[in-house]
Amino acid sequence: MTQLAFSVGNIQVTAPGSVPQGGLVLGLTPTVQTGFVLAITMAIILSLFSLVWAGVRWIMSEGKKENIDSARQQIVYTIIGLGIVFLSSFIVNMVGGFFHVNLLGN
Repeated sequence: MTQLAFSVGNIQVTAPGSVPQGGLVLGLTPTVQTGFVLAITMAIILSLFSLVWAGVRWIMSEGKKENIDSARQQIVYTIIGLGIVFLSSFIVNMVGGFFHVNLLGN
């Protein structure tokens, strides 16, 4: 409560305990942190499965050029998507740091 305290002469005036201090609503920060971490984790797991599936498709392509190109394209898109996920977590961390709110729970 030191943020809401001030003094008049020699008398220290403090705010009552029921006055909110501002910031995110209590309970919202852990929920947002859990949501971000869960979304990033799920994106990484789905990317792993997508890469494995594209590899299986490439192996099973039987040398057909269109099947190989399709599997290669899936690998490229998966890697780009994974890069976007990491970039978004970086951006969220930077914005949270700007506002002094730890949104990723690091």
